[in-house]
Amino acid sequence: MKAKLTLVSLLIVMLLVVMPGCGAGGDAQNGGDDQGRYQDGEYTGSAQGYNSEIEVRVVVSGGEITEIEVLDHEESAGIADNALAQTGQRIIEAQDTEIELITGATATSRGIRDAVANALEGTEN
Repeated sequence: MKAKLTLVSLLIVMLLVVMPGCGAGGDAQNGGDDQGRYQDGEYTGSAQGYNSEIEVRVVVSGGEITEIEVLDHEESAGIADNALAQTGQRIIEAQDTEIELITGATATSRGIRDAVANALEGTEN
């Protein structure tokens, strides 16, 4: 019984010593700065909207999405305005393309979301 208790205690101590070094992070102990989720740069992508392909430009700085601009689209004026104005902002706030789509212009919102995802494909750190 005493041998089992000693063995368990030894294993717990070993885990406490080893586990802190297993975490992901960018502090100096782990070899550098935290790079963020994405590689810095400017990327373009496109995807199908309601009426046409939607083309976007995505800017990543400090590993984060900082800007999304719709470069080209043929979506319906008035109907698609909210999606064009809000989808990119939702992605920037979430730092992810998994967002709630804009009601009333779901296909346009989905097209913008998918175009951003296409632009960012392969850029994750």
